[in-house]
Amino acid sequence: MQQVGSVGQDLEVTSAKMIRSYPQLAREVVSMISSASKEIYLASRYYEASIGSRLLAKFSEGVILHILDGNSSGISFEERIREASKFDTKNRSLMLQLLESPNVRIGSCKLDYSFLVVDRRFCGFEVTNPANPDEFNFGVKLEDSEIAKSLIVTFQNLMGSSAPLEECEAPTDELF
Repeated sequence: MQQVGSVGQDLEVTSAKMIRSYPQLAREVVSMISSASKEIYLASRYYEASIGSRLLAKFSEGVILHILDGNSSGISFEERIREASKFDTKNRSLMLQLLESPNVRIGSCKLDYSFLVVDRRFCGFEVTNPANPDEFNFGVKLEDSEIAKSLIVTFQNLMGSSAPLEECEAPTDELF
């Protein structure tokens, strides 16, 4: 069992997996989202259609979604969903329901890193390249309810700030 440090305490992690490439990261995120039965927290600097499709499928199954869009492209998650609904006649109604549902929270914020929590137990986060903080370096996938809880608190703090994109920063001392 691996030891992972946290602010003020050491944690025993049930399982951990290193994610070495961005394509592998996208596959792992889809897999984690697919396993959700109750709730997903996703704070992402990226947009991948496969992840968006999986989120839509989980929403249709009744999973609660908390989404924090940190994509710096200038096109928000909501705008991407509305645009996609114009062309996807099969899922148009579901996409628009997602945007209006009380079981979905969507916000936007500049993020220093992306992270995901599934069912308050499984989580993942990226570690950016120190030489280029806008670049993916590697990711970590964990099963640990304490780290998941810490990431949810970070998410709630970021979501609650409702700050403009450039003013909202992720705390850097949440995990270690």
